[in-house]
This record gives sequence, structure tokens and C-alpha cells, in this order.
Amino acid sequence: AKEIETENIVADKNYLSKVISLIKDRITLLPDFKANALFFFKAPETYDAKMVKDKWKENTSVILSELAEFLSSISDFTEHNIENSVKEFLNNKNISLGQVLPALRLCLVGSAKGPSLFSIVEILGKQVTIYRIKKAVETITKQ
Repeated sequence: AKEIETENIVADKNYLSKVISLIKDRITLLPDFKANALFFFKAPETYDAKMVKDKWKENTSVILSELAEFLSSISDFTEHNIENSVKEFLNNKNISLGQVLPALRLCLVGSAKGPSLFSIVEILGKQVTIYRIKKAVETITKQ
């Protein structure tokens, strides 16, 4: 817990428990917790430049903005339902997962790291996920 206290992060025990259960296989020592979980508590302030260059295409901002709007309509905001809904949404638009999911991870995490993307979305919750997508679209589009 001291690892995140230095970041002035406050999290309730239930939220912290969800994060720990999701990343426990990725950490060996306590300092690994911060490296593998900080994005659950703080929105990214920067975005991996190589990933932006490789994964952020001309239409990515538009697709992600539409996806954020779509996410707001999902009532059962659980990992499996989010995943199935997003896949169906993208399929209906003839957009491959590979075109969008790495960019979505970039919006939420700031890099290519982290556990299952849809687990991250569920734990962050609807409002935080949508906020981070909008923030990343705005930030990356200005670059």
C-alpha cells in the first residue's frame, strides 16, 4: 500500500482488491505493484509515442469517440458483456479489433502493458473509461 501512498492515491478496499486480484500474477515484489497498477488509480499523463505512431491511424479518433458514446449505452458493465458488446459494435462497422483495441488500451493505460483490456475497462468503470478515451483523443489529436 505504501507504493501507491506516495502517489497520493486513495482507493477503497473493494476497488483495491479487484486490482490486486487482476494483477497478482504480474508482480513479484511490492515495487512491481506501482509499475503494473498505477494506471488503475491515475489517468495516463503521457502516451507511449511508439504506440501512438504504430496504432493511431487517421480514423482512430473518430472510431474511439463513437466507441465512447457506445460504451455509455451499456447497462451491464461487466467484462464479458463489455467485450461482446464492443466486438459486435466494431463488427457492425466492419472495423477489426486490431484497428481499435490497441488504441483503446493506449487511452486507458498510456502504453501497451496491462492485463486483459476488458478487465481494465470493467474495473475502471464506465465514467472513467469514457473520460480517458475522450482525454486521449483530445491529447493525441493535438500532437
